[in-house]
Amino acid sequence: MTTIAIVGTGLIGTSLALAIKNSNLKVDVVGTDYDNTARAVAKKTGAFKKVEARLANVIRGADLVVFATPIMAMREMMESAANDFEEGCVVTDVASS
Repeated sequence: MTTIAIVGTGLIGTSLALAIKNSNLKVDVVGTDYDNTARAVAKKTGAFKKVEARLANVIRGADLVVFATPIMAMREMMESAANDFEEGCVVTDVASS
């Protein structure tokens, strides 16, 4: 099954996860967030198969990774995750400035 990892389970990341869930696509959506409250809220929505604190745990094995994080944190997060992306993984973001 295709796995989509969403990095950042705040408003935008969770909205994206809910849209994917409501589309009835046959995919697993997993999420990660450093913030305990954001993770707890994301889990309650039911949009994610799993939500974890550790970035590497959700991007390993993902076919698509979407960064929904503050733009100022994105570069550092992508660099720290660089060795955890699967070969052929598509990486994108929903950031704006």
